[in-house]
Amino acid sequence: MAFSIRAGSRADADAIEHIRRVTWHTTYNSILNARAIDGATQGFADRWRRDFKPDGGQFVFIAESAGKPVGFILGGPSREAWADYPGEIYLLYVLDEFQRQGIGKQLMIKAHEALSAAKLAPYFLFAIGEVKAPQAFYTRAGGKDITRSKGFSIAGTPLTDIAFGWTMRPFGA
Repeated sequence: MAFSIRAGSRADADAIEHIRRVTWHTTYNSILNARAIDGATQGFADRWRRDFKPDGGQFVFIAESAGKPVGFILGGPSREAWADYPGEIYLLYVLDEFQRQGIGKQLMIKAHEALSAAKLAPYFLFAIGEVKAPQAFYTRAGGKDITRSKGFSIAGTPLTDIAFGWTMRPFGA
């Protein structure tokens, strides 16, 4: 299926929230119930519109198929105090029916280009440790487990974020 990638903006907030919520339901349903997922994803568009700072080095890229958003990647300066990883990919989601078509790969490459141009490489992202499929994707993309993690909970379910880091272009592209 053909797709394109474009720079996003605050105007994409509702589409981003939709993709995030739907993807959480398909990706995290083995560890969280639907009510917990809805609670964790509700209101994201409003928070993102308020907190998105493109002038502060943050970016968003939107993947589209047939003119409709099907995935996105958000990133910018690290939110952690890690001098060796100045950049961060905050979120990467692709709707399930559009996965395994190269969209995630192309979004990762666009994020790498943006982070490198902003002098924010090396960079990292967090993946929920209790779900293995995203971790496998990040490993294929050249990400290394950088042995940093943090615990958190959603609706009383304890979870762990595991950091994957990149010092070079993803997928060796």
